[in-house]
Amino acid sequence: MAELTLREAAKQVGVSRATIYRAVQEGRLSATVRPHDGQKVVDTAELLRVFGSLKPRQAETAGETAPRDRPRQPETAPPSVAYLTAEDRRREVEIADREALRAELDAARDTIRRLEQQAQEAREREAKLMELAASATRLLEHREVAAAPPPRGILRRLFGK
Repeated sequence: MAELTLREAAKQVGVSRATIYRAVQEGRLSATVRPHDGQKVVDTAELLRVFGSLKPRQAETAGETAPRDRPRQPETAPPSVAYLTAEDRRREVEIADREALRAELDAARDTIRRLEQQAQEAREREAKLMELAASATRLLEHREVAAAPPPRGILRRLFGK
């Protein structure tokens, strides 16, 4: 996107320079300083983010000169160079929203896969523990039956029955 001076940004958005300066000072609008001339500039994407829309670019009159920080665009500038129309901005916002939703959907799907895997592992652990509990129960029941010694009275000891 193109960089505009704060004065040009105010013209493009249709607000006063003071409003632009205040937005930069409050941190709502980010501006950078150009190293070659020390002038504060704002990216048009930032203007769109904060103020929502730009005024359509007016054809420059023959007496005016093009701003010195960007070359003059021909009247038939390709769409990638010309300022965005409201429809183009709407499409860009829709595309960005769609990409954000896709990323969120992918993250949700990854979370679901991870949770399903954890649930499967828990079911497998539960089945192993149930099997161990059943085998321990069988061993205890078997020992109780086999472990009971016959009563040993005096007559049995003498006659062996």
